[in-house]
Amino acid sequence: LEEISTLMCNVNESEAIQDELNEKVERLKAELVVFKSLMSDQMSDLDTKIQEKAMKVDMDICRRIDITAKLCDVAQQRNSEDMSKMFSMAVVCKKKEKKPVSDEENSEMDADPSTSEEDVPFNITDEMKRMLNQLRETFEIDDDCDSLTWEENDDTLLLWEDFANYNDGSLGNLIDETESLIKTREQEYQETIGQIEMELATAKSDMNRHLHEYMEMCSMKRGLDVQMETCRRMIKGGRNSLSISSSVSSDSGNTDEIQDELDKDGETEGPIKEIPCVIGNEEVWTKDVRYQLSPFNHSHKVSKFCYADKELLNKAIEASVAARREWDLKPVADRAQIFFKAADIISGPKRAEVLAKTMIGQVNQFGTPLYVGLFMLGKTVVQAEIDAAAELIDFFRFNAKHAIQLEQQQPLDSDGSTNTMLYRGLEGFVAAVAPFNFTAIGGNLAGTPAIMGNVVLWKPSDTAMSASYAVYKILRESGLPPNIIQFVPADGPVFGDTITSSEHLAGINFTGSVPTFKRLWKQVAQNLDIYRNFPRVAGECGGKNFHFVHKSADVRSVVNGTIRSAFEYGGQKCSACSRMYVPDSLWPQIKQELLDVHKQIKVGDPVEDFSTFFSAVIDDKSFSRIKGWLEHAKTSPHLKIIAGGNCDNKKGYFVEPTIIETTDPQEKIMNEEIFGPILTVYVYPENDYKKVLHLIDNTSPYALTGAIFSQDKAVINEAGKALRNAAGNYYVNDKSTGSVVAQQPFGGARASGKLKTIAQPKEKIHFDIIFPGTNDKPGGPHYVLRWTSPQVVKQTHVPLTEWKYPYMG
Repeated sequence: LEEISTLMCNVNESEAIQDELNEKVERLKAELVVFKSLMSDQMSDLDTKIQEKAMKVDMDICRRIDITAKLCDVAQQRNSEDMSKMFSMAVVCKKKEKKPVSDEENSEMDADPSTSEEDVPFNITDEMKRMLNQLRETFEIDDDCDSLTWEENDDTLLLWEDFANYNDGSLGNLIDETESLIKTREQEYQETIGQIEMELATAKSDMNRHLHEYMEMCSMKRGLDVQMETCRRMIKGGRNSLSISSSVSSDSGNTDEIQDELDKDGETEGPIKEIPCVIGNEEVWTKDVRYQLSPFNHSHKVSKFCYADKELLNKAIEASVAARREWDLKPVADRAQIFFKAADIISGPKRAEVLAKTMIGQVNQFGTPLYVGLFMLGKTVVQAEIDAAAELIDFFRFNAKHAIQLEQQQPLDSDGSTNTMLYRGLEGFVAAVAPFNFTAIGGNLAGTPAIMGNVVLWKPSDTAMSASYAVYKILRESGLPPNIIQFVPADGPVFGDTITSSEHLAGINFTGSVPTFKRLWKQVAQNLDIYRNFPRVAGECGGKNFHFVHKSADVRSVVNGTIRSAFEYGGQKCSACSRMYVPDSLWPQIKQELLDVHKQIKVGDPVEDFSTFFSAVIDDKSFSRIKGWLEHAKTSPHLKIIAGGNCDNKKGYFVEPTIIETTDPQEKIMNEEIFGPILTVYVYPENDYKKVLHLIDNTSPYALTGAIFSQDKAVINEAGKALRNAAGNYYVNDKSTGSVVAQQPFGGARASGKLKTIAQPKEKIHFDIIFPGTNDKPGGPHYVLRWTSPQVVKQTHVPLTEWKYPYMG
C-alpha cells in the first residue's frame, strides 16, 4: 500500500509538472503568434514610411527641375539685357552715319514718326536672332530663346516689354535669391536622403534583432519541449529510461521511437551496434575490425565496424562504374524525388533514429548510460537537432530543387535549329570523404553528386560511423538503387591510394584536415596520365576565424556572439572564432563580461544538467592537440591565460573553455587552427583600427569566416573593402558561425602555410595548419554545377543545300 501511495503521489506530481510545462508551451506559442503579428505590423509601417520618403524625394526632384528652369530664365534675362544694350548701340551708330537733313525734312519726320521707326527696325529682327544665337553659344543656353515675347505667367521672371524696368541691382538680387533657394532645396534634399538611409539602416537592424529574438524564442521552446519530455520519461520509466524530445518542429516524430532507439544504442551491456561495409546489396565484413568510442567515456564502445581493404574498394569501384550509365540517364526529377523522400523520412518517421544515432553513446561520471543530450559527436540538444535533422534535410531538399532548376537553364535557339544543354554526371565515380563534426556534411558530400547523376564511394568518419550509416540506410529506403552510393569505411591512406590509382576517378568531395587533402591532391596530380578525365577536386578544411571589434560596437552583442562562436560544440566547428581583436577603450568592459559569462559555462553532461553548454572533444587525438596548445600558452612570454586552461581525459576528453590574451598579434596561436575551445584576444589602440584590419587580412593563411562588430556605417564599409578576401563567409554584427543552407552558402579560399612543430618537454606535437579549401559553397544554387559535365546538342531542322558560301560565286 505504501508503494501504491507513493506511486500515486508521483503520478499526481508528474501530472502537475506536465500541466505546468504544457501551459508554458502554450504561453510561448501565444507569444510567438503575437510576436509574428507585431513584426508584420512593423514591416507594414516600415513599407509605408519608405513609400512616403520616396514620394518626398520625387517631389524634391520636381522642385529642383523648377529651380533649374528659373536659372535658365535668369540666364536668358541677362542675355537679353546685354542684347538690348547692343541694339541701342547699333541704333546710335546708324543715326550717326545718316546725312544731315533739312528743317523741312525734319519737320516731316516729326509729323510722321512712323518714318523713323520704319527706317531703323527694318533689320532688327535678323540682328536679334543673330545675337541671340551668339549669346546661346557663349552662355551655353539650351532653352529656346528665339521668341522675342514670352507667355506671361506666375513663373515668368522677365518679359521682353519689361526690359526697361529691370536694372543690375534687381537682377543681382534675383540671382542671389535664386541661388539661396537652390542651396536650401539641395540641403533639404540631402537631409531627406540621409534620413531615409538612417531609417533604412535602423529598420534593417531592427529586423535582424527581431529575427534573433525569434530564434531565441524557438530555442526556448526547444528547451521547454526537452524538459517536458524528460519529466515525462522520468515519471513513466524511472531515471534509466530518461529521454527528451528532439523537436524543433511539429514533425519531429514520436518520442517513443526516440526512446527505443536510444535504449538500443545506449545499452552499455547489450550487443554493440554492428556496421558493415555495403557494396550494392551485399553487407561485407573484413578482418580489420574497429570500434567507435564515446568521447565522454572512452571505455564505452558505441558501435563496431570494419575497414574495407584495397580489394573490396576496387570491387566497389567496378560495381559503381557499371551502374553509372543507367543512373545518369534517369531524369533528374526522378533522382531528385529520392532525396525529397529521404528528407521527408528524416523529418518524420526516421527523425528519432537519426537524432538518436547522432546523440547516443555517451556515459556519465557514474558509468550509467546517458540516454539523450550527450552525443556521439559531443553535441547538446540544439546542436544535434540543427545538424542531424534540420541541416541534412535542407541539403537534400535544396540541392534536389537546384538540380531540377538547373535543367531549365538552356541556351538560345535560332531560326531553323534548336539547342539543348544536357547536364550529365561525371564519367567515372566520385569519392566522398566525410568529417566527424557534422552528420549533415557527410550526407551532403555523398548525396549531392548522386543527385546530379554520379556514383559515389562514401568513406564516413570513424567517430561518426553510427549516424552516417543511419543516413545511408534512409537513402536506400527512399529508393536509391544499389551501387549508386557505396558505404565503405576505410583506413585513410588505403582509401586514398586506391581511389587515386583508378582510371575511373572523376572527382573527390572532401571535408577534413589539410594533410589528408594535400596528400590526395598530390596523388591526383601524380596520376593525371592514367585518368580518363581530369578529376574534380573540391575540399573544405577549416579556418582561423576572426572577430574584429570597433570602438562603436555593441558590447553585449560582441560578448554573446563570441562566447557562442568560440565555445559552442567545444570550438569544433570549421567556422568557430579563435582570434579576436578588441580596442583598448572597450577591452576592460568586454574582458569583464567575458569572464562573467565564462564562470557560468558548464562543461559536462547535458542530460544531467540542461544548462550544459558543451561537452567533451571528439577523441584522444583532438585532446592531445588542444592540450599541447594549452601548454604552449602557459610557457609563452607573449600569452596570458585569463580564464580556463585546464583539461582532463581520465573519463572523457574534457577541455575547459579557455580565453588567452596576447601581446603579439603575430604569435603562432593567432594564425594556426586549434579546433578546440580556445579563444585568443589581441588588444589594439582604438585609433589603429585600420592597421588592425590589414593585420587580420595578412596574419593567417586562412580565409573561411570572419565577423566585424561596429555601429559606424563608414567603418563597416571600410572593413568590408579591407577584408574582402579574408573570409568566404563574412558577418557584420553577428558571430562567425551559424551558416544556414540556402541563406549563407558555406566555404572559404586561400591556402595554408607549412606544418610546424612545437617542442614539448617529452615529445613533439605536430600542429596541422588547415586551410578553407576550394570555396565551392555547398548550400548554394551553384554547388550542383560542380558535379555535372554539361553537353550541348544542336539540332538543325532545315537541310543544308549548298557547300559554297555566297561570296564564292
